Amino acid sequence: NNIKILNKLGLFDNATLFELFAIECASLWFGQRFSNLNSTKANYPYVDLISEDKTILVQVSTNQNIPQKIKSTLEKIRDSSVVHLDKIKEVYFFVLDNSSISNVKDYSNNNQIGNISFLKDKHLITTKNVIEKAKVDLDFQKNLYELCVYERNTISVCVTSLKQAINISKALIEDSIDDLIAGEYEINRSEILSEMNESTDRFISVQGVAGSGKSALCKKFLKDKDLVLFARAERFIEANSLDSIWNLNLQDVFRYTANKRIYIYIDALEFIADAPKTKQDLLFQLYNNAVNYEHVYIITSCRSSDKNAFLKIESRFSIKNIGLTVLENSEINAIASKYPVIMGVKANPVYGQILNNLFYLNLIVSKIDNKTEIENINSFRSYIWTEIICLGRNNAYPQIKPTEIRQTIEYIVLERAKRFSSGVLADELDTRIVSVLESNGIIVRNSNKIRLKYDIFEDICFERLIDNRFDLCKGQYDDFFTIIEAFGRCVYRRYQIWVENKLFSRSDQEKFLYNILYTD
Repeated sequence: NNIKILNKLGLFDNATLFELFAIECASLWFGQRFSNLNSTKANYPYVDLISEDKTILVQVSTNQNIPQKIKSTLEKIRDSSVVHLDKIKEVYFFVLDNSSISNVKDYSNNNQIGNISFLKDKHLITTKNVIEKAKVDLDFQKNLYELCVYERNTISVCVTSLKQAINISKALIEDSIDDLIAGEYEINRSEILSEMNESTDRFISVQGVAGSGKSALCKKFLKDKDLVLFARAERFIEANSLDSIWNLNLQDVFRYTANKRIYIYIDALEFIADAPKTKQDLLFQLYNNAVNYEHVYIITSCRSSDKNAFLKIESRFSIKNIGLTVLENSEINAIASKYPVIMGVKANPVYGQILNNLFYLNLIVSKIDNKTEIENINSFRSYIWTEIICLGRNNAYPQIKPTEIRQTIEYIVLERAKRFSSGVLADELDTRIVSVLESNGIIVRNSNKIRLKYDIFEDICFERLIDNRFDLCKGQYDDFFTIIEAFGRCVYRRYQIWVENKLFSRSDQEKFLYNILYTD
């Protein structure tokens, strides 16, 4: 009855809960530890538990037809080719009490099935038998009571915490990840989604350039999944333990959800690519724990330029890579048929390296009015910084100075990156500016922490900061590197992004190379 009550939220499976209870109860009954054969991946598809001395097998069942379950299990053991069975002396059946038990018969002597006999009075243990034993055996009664209290409390806490974590995770995915252009147009990713859904791999990494739609793809993949836990990668840096990331005992969650798939989604691994290697230990620990549970799936998204930082984990746990490419002309044309503005700018060669990026394309459709201001991808990113991130002419709040907005954004980006944190505390910021940025979709809030909504926004902010330092150094590059190193370890990856984008356009290439070659 307690198992059915605890399963009321639909997160756990009755048979799984009974099996977990049976492991502990069998240990009390026989005076030795038992382990779950399914967890150890041994080839025992017809029994569940094995004793520590490897001489006793236990089949745990909630089946209503107990006689048939016993007969079929004994036949499977008889016909099995598993070599370890030669040590097995007895097979027991641990079952929920029901009316079919009266029809159970012995299998011994002439009607014995295989080499192992079955005697109903000895080898059948029902929940009623457990209660009867507790009435006459005080030590067993005490231990059983402690077990029941522990299991009830553990499952109660687990079911409540898991339900809360799932609700928060799904809300965060929905609120912080855009998967539609202008909030209405959906890119067709059916082929890749089919590959992910049909894959036998439990660990998948979605990789691609910034703005290619990695997070959006993961969101689509998880949309119809019931048990989903979500975290940004930086949570693995700031958390003290694996359990504190979702305020869950993951080991208990994995045990109790054994018959239901649970998906763990880690977004933006690149954010911790340049963190100290020891800081990636929790990520490794997550995979190491999940690998023992065949119902646990881990999905990550990562920029392809930063994937090398995770090669050890990738190879150790055989993670499947799903690569996202930039948009093809046919896809851009399909979008242009819906939004004529795209067709209008498509003829301009300047837009060639902009329109094939899903993130940029979405900005053009939804946020940029004056398309003539774009000369190349770097001027486009400059426009995004001035007019979108810092609000520019969209600042309808004359009481807030543009410099205040810019300084607040720079503070959020720099402090979050320095701390490898999921955000800065809202208490550290001017509430007026937070309200303005939030209403304009520039920042997102997770509990009491705030960050810029898009990682590319953060890239652009860093580019502006590094750009300013580069211009101010006037050829004194030692001074330049000293200044940007003050940003902390997080600057290395951002510096690489800055250099890459500096070389996008020919004019920037010439200016950048000239400064390096013709200054002391």
